[in-house]
Amino acid sequence: MRGQIPRPEAAALPSDKPLVAYTRSPARIAGPGEPVKIVLNHCPEEFPEDSLTIRQVLNRKSWSFPLIIVRVNGVLVERKDWDSTSIRDGSELDLHHLLSGG
Repeated sequence: MRGQIPRPEAAALPSDKPLVAYTRSPARIAGPGEPVKIVLNHCPEEFPEDSLTIRQVLNRKSWSFPLIIVRVNGVLVERKDWDSTSIRDGSELDLHHLLSGG
């Protein structure tokens, strides 16, 4: 084996457990009359409704920018789904408006 670097044996992964790179505690559903508490752009926010959609959050924050990127719990949500995507209690919502110029 002259000139070759010995390779360690590959570690076997347990087959009964899935390999997970990142986990997040599941968001709970707010009960009737309970406010929805979320993290919006890294800041805690509370809304009096017991359920919200992305579009409702944008309206409550008065965001009407033409180019907005939305992520819920790290997952990109397309504009066509903003009216149907529910924001659950404990969710992390990232809203970013894009600017252009020179």
